[in-house]
Amino acid sequence: MSWDDHVKSLMKGPGMQMAGIFGMDGNPWAKSAGFNPSVPEVARLVRLVQGGDPGGEGITLCGIKYMYRSPADDGLLTVLSLGGEEKYVCNVCQSTKGVVLGVSLASSAGASREYMDKYKNYLKGIGY
Repeated sequence: MSWDDHVKSLMKGPGMQMAGIFGMDGNPWAKSAGFNPSVPEVARLVRLVQGGDPGGEGITLCGIKYMYRSPADDGLLTVLSLGGEEKYVCNVCQSTKGVVLGVSLASSAGASREYMDKYKNYLKGIGY
């Protein structure tokens, strides 16, 4: 399965709006159309999911400001958007060799987090 195929599978998750798979350095391997986070944005999320301190300035991803919502739990971090009419949740999953990002509607927060956690475990199981 190609990385693009994995992104297509991720996009089938509950409320999913954008998804991507990135290296630990923040460089993209595959991503959905219109999802263009910068390398420093993704690299910061990698540090956060590894237990790094978020600091007080929040998190920005593709121009959307998120707040630090919960500590990383077994390679899974969730952050919630702050502004705009529609609220989003970004789930960041660390696998063995990279990270998976999924941005979903906040109304699907619990289901999308569970979906991303299962996908993270699947990727680990196949050696990613």
